[in-house]
Order: sequence, then C-alpha cells, then structure tokens
Amino acid sequence: MASCKNINLIIARNLKRLRLKNHLTQNQFCEKLRKSGFQIARNTYTKYESGTRTVPYDVLLASARFYNVSLEYLLTNESEDS
Repeated sequence: MASCKNINLIIARNLKRLRLKNHLTQNQFCEKLRKSGFQIARNTYTKYESGTRTVPYDVLLASARFYNVSLEYLLTNESEDS
C-alpha cells in the first residue's frame, strides 16, 4: 500500500504533466477552473503540484473533468496513454 506522501507525489506529477501537456501555466489553469465556477488560488495549486499539500477530492474531481481523465489516472502511476 502506498503511503500518503507517495500518493501526493504521484498526484502532483500527474497534475503537472497534464497541465504542461495542455500548454497551460498554473495561472491559466486556475483561471479556467474559476470560469467553470471552481475557485482555487494559484499559490495553493502550486503546493498541490509540488506534493507539499494534499489535493482535496473536489480539486481532483474538477481537474479530472477539465483534462477529461479518470480519477484513477490522477491517483496512479499509469500512463495516460494506456
């Protein structure tokens, strides 16, 4: 079973990978979520991407919906292409 720290790092890596793949800055991503009614500060999001803060479920869900990926993808080491 993976520790919480390991899961945070996996989620952080996947969030950053998806953001960069979509050619977005952290500010741009946060703004796109704001436009869809979800409020998140860039400095908070930075902590999610660095793995220093646990990502709440609602942020995970909003991110998965935005990027059109499963929650399973965000929580695992699996490649998004598989």
